[in-house]
Amino acid sequence: MSSPRHAALKKLIEQKTFSRFQDTGEERWIFDFRNVSMTKEFMDVYATAFFEAFPDKQTLQVCGLESASIPLLTTLVFSAETRNIRANGLFIRKGRKKHDLHKSIEGSPTQEPIILVDDILNSGKSVEKQIATLREAGLQVEAIFCLVRFRDTSFYDFLTQNGIRLVTLFELNDFQESLGVRNFENVRELQPLPFTHHWTFTTSPTSVNYKNVVPKSTPVMHGDTLLFGTDSGVFYCINKQNGSTLWTHTVRFGDKGKMIYSSPLVFNDIVYFGAYDGNLYALDAKTGKTKWVFMDADWIGSSPAVSTKNNLLYIGLEFGLWKKRGAVVALDPETGEERWRGQHTGLTHCSPYVSEKNNLLFCGSNDGIVRMYRAKTGEQLQEHTIGAPIRASFAEKSDGSKVAFGAFDKKCHIIDTKTLAISDTFETLEAIYSTPLWTGDTLFINSLDKFVYSYDTVHKKLHWKFLTRGRIFSSPALIKGSLFIGSNDGVLYKIDPTTGKELGHIQFPERIVGKILYDQETSRTYVPTFNNALHCITTATP
Repeated sequence: MSSPRHAALKKLIEQKTFSRFQDTGEERWIFDFRNVSMTKEFMDVYATAFFEAFPDKQTLQVCGLESASIPLLTTLVFSAETRNIRANGLFIRKGRKKHDLHKSIEGSPTQEPIILVDDILNSGKSVEKQIATLREAGLQVEAIFCLVRFRDTSFYDFLTQNGIRLVTLFELNDFQESLGVRNFENVRELQPLPFTHHWTFTTSPTSVNYKNVVPKSTPVMHGDTLLFGTDSGVFYCINKQNGSTLWTHTVRFGDKGKMIYSSPLVFNDIVYFGAYDGNLYALDAKTGKTKWVFMDADWIGSSPAVSTKNNLLYIGLEFGLWKKRGAVVALDPETGEERWRGQHTGLTHCSPYVSEKNNLLFCGSNDGIVRMYRAKTGEQLQEHTIGAPIRASFAEKSDGSKVAFGAFDKKCHIIDTKTLAISDTFETLEAIYSTPLWTGDTLFINSLDKFVYSYDTVHKKLHWKFLTRGRIFSSPALIKGSLFIGSNDGVLYKIDPTTGKELGHIQFPERIVGKILYDQETSRTYVPTFNNALHCITTATP
């Protein structure tokens, strides 16, 4: 603060970037650096302050998150040349490019350690995202440089723990007298969750379908292996201890870039999954050898279900036929022979669900109808018209009395398994493309509105709701008494299921669109991400 340039910059921030405004009746404030970041006055003092903070740098690499950092990066790269410093600039896209090269990092990275630049530093979650993205690309972050820090330095311990230096020119307390703002109090639940990374399984970046942001094939565990499909058309069996590939099966074609989105099921050492070539595959889970292929559909995005009581395998089918666009079919799991079929008027992407306690099969469809069948015979007992697609699966209460499902009508519906009537609904702000989770009388519901909801089904009231920073396609998981939620912001959230308070989080470099998998034997957690990657981690104990 002793430098005259710092004083000039502080005055510029106070006069040109700070604004107060009304938001839903509350007075709010913001530092909007876009007002000045492309002016010569700002660029001169900003560049000088930066190079004063790193006086020994003769070569450097700077990076930031679009779009706020782009004028800052441009200023530094051009100013470096006038100081005989070699500078390389990169920026990270907020969302990976869906076409062409599918890049998340723009520019030409070198192996020079990176200084991340930003205008403000609040919770640090955007910084965590950048660090995760750069580390995935094999790049090292050595420092963070920002203009205004909102919290005490102790809040950002996760940076020093990772060997990253934090350099900030100002904190909110520096503006307390002039603007009436002061540092935010530290909030414990915002801290990153300690974890151990064991391995990451990846496929070629060019094999990933980035166009369709939807739930993808979720891994299933079988002995010492993990089995899952990818949207590249390759089905993998890998070693769960080290992530090495044991065998693969390739689906040769699909539909508009969609190949395997079906989550596999293992039954009697046979793994079953559908694909967008219209086939349902049954492979030996140990060797990958084909047992049989059911080839009746045009496309299969649904995931299989099995009834051990009836020895039947079920899956949803999709057709390009007028008014006969979908079906649910029951097959002999040993031979693939069809036992019964329920015809639907809409594409059946929904994964059927078997209630063994009630010997019922539930299945939704894109025609907005949920249908209930006798699981053994296929006799349709009831149907309810929701009026919007039903694309995820169903969850059954432990006592078998109720089954819940979400739909694109922005509601979670609860069915009484005795009367087959819809006994209750819970409304969210956007569509639901995930399967809810029961714990006792409480229902956990994820929505594309970015919220996680805890709903009391007895008193029919909301316990709590928790806001993430991205749409939620991933289904909730309960692990050792804690609720884990994956979001499109690339964060795995650990939440107290009773209070809805965040207990910690882990930032991944890509969206989490599938349900995470937990291995009780090894205490390892497997996190599938949107880019066909699978991360094996161990989290801190609750």
